[in-house]
Amino acid sequence: LLLPPPLYLVGSRLISLDRQNHQLQQLAREDHLTGLFNRPHLLSMLERELALSQRHNYTVSILLLEINDFTQLLDEYGRHTGEQALRLFANCIREKIRESDLFGRFDGAQFLLVLPHTSYDDAARMGEGLRALAAGIKLVNQQASEAEQEPVKVSAKIGVASTENSGRSVAHLLNEADYALYQSRNEGRDRQDLNKSNP
Repeated sequence: LLLPPPLYLVGSRLISLDRQNHQLQQLAREDHLTGLFNRPHLLSMLERELALSQRHNYTVSILLLEINDFTQLLDEYGRHTGEQALRLFANCIREKIRESDLFGRFDGAQFLLVLPHTSYDDAARMGEGLRALAAGIKLVNQQASEAEQEPVKVSAKIGVASTENSGRSVAHLLNEADYALYQSRNEGRDRQDLNKSNP
């Protein structure tokens, strides 16, 4: 049936408003660069997951993943290569996780992966697998000429925490994962220092 012009205009306007609302909702929860969940939405989903895990008595683990030496990568290769690194890293991890997992960009070159129904040991194993996977990422140096092109490699550090050890507080879980990440960073620096002192 054909609608009278005034009703047709109202209907079109409602459809347009609905589409705009949907886009605004997406913007409110997505990171613009990677298309992953952004930090506020991810933290709210983590809180919800922890409340569910308390009610149904299951374990939740988290992985805090960080691209190594990201500031140095930006300084050496520029912003475009840095953005390419973030997108490729995000896609690489996203392809390997379960539908029930929650994954988002947490801060700069840090990403947070929430793993429901996953023990600390299983999360640690998964973290090692994802770290090895990230080491296979090779970027195109946007600043180099075609003759000088050499692939830019990416690597990652990972911090693990679980409700098994840290309870169901968002703050405690994140602090534990951040501390594990800090330890991992220091181990990497110690290895570099050893290599420099033992040529």
